[in-house]
Amino acid sequence: MSFSARHSPVFGKIHMEEMKNPLVLLLCVLLGLSSAAESAVIRRAAGLAAALRDGGSPDRTFDLTATVTYVSTNRADEKTNVAVEDPSGCVLFRAENRRGLSALPRRGAVARCRGNLEQNVYGRTFAVLTGYEETGSTDVPTPADLSRSELFDGKHDFMYCRFSGTLRDVAFNETDPHWLMLAVCNREGRVFATVPISSAGDFHRLSKTIGSGISITGICVPYDHSPRLQTGRMFKIAAM
Repeated sequence: MSFSARHSPVFGKIHMEEMKNPLVLLLCVLLGLSSAAESAVIRRAAGLAAALRDGGSPDRTFDLTATVTYVSTNRADEKTNVAVEDPSGCVLFRAENRRGLSALPRRGAVARCRGNLEQNVYGRTFAVLTGYEETGSTDVPTPADLSRSELFDGKHDFMYCRFSGTLRDVAFNETDPHWLMLAVCNREGRVFATVPISSAGDFHRLSKTIGSGISITGICVPYDHSPRLQTGRMFKIAAM
């Protein structure tokens, strides 16, 4: 393998004689490390979504600008999930105790989102927001109506969407009492969905509608972060 410093895209035109100078060599090394670090930053939603599905290295960072499509906050412990979309695709962020959020994100906002990948104690990877800055706004996104097969084909993860069917069951999430689990069915089969509890009456209110038609709006995720809720892809509800 040959290398010509004279035509290097990183170092520009540096004569071989100059490369013998220790200071020049040090500068070249630092520039190379800076270039490598810059390329490691994930700047597209699709790239970050792929890293999440693959259980990406927790030392990866992201810095991207996208439109907020979904916001879900568990009021009991202030865990906030934020989905965004850019021209490449969609992805989901998490902010524990609203860390990294100066204000709660709003749907339709165009925002710069920065953070890193982290793994919880159960080996689940998620994207954690450490910086959120709104730079503009656009029309509030309209959910896409998807079938059950589309929800679970892996091509629509983190997309803001809607699923319609019959509510068959409601239960508390046994791994986290701040969430309810819903089973929604249609001719294609069953979809498990989670929704944060906003008041003590949510469970009783939803229980009374079992057997009725329902439309749930939110996003589909490839897996849940909890240790016991291992049912594969899950639907996270933002509204019903």
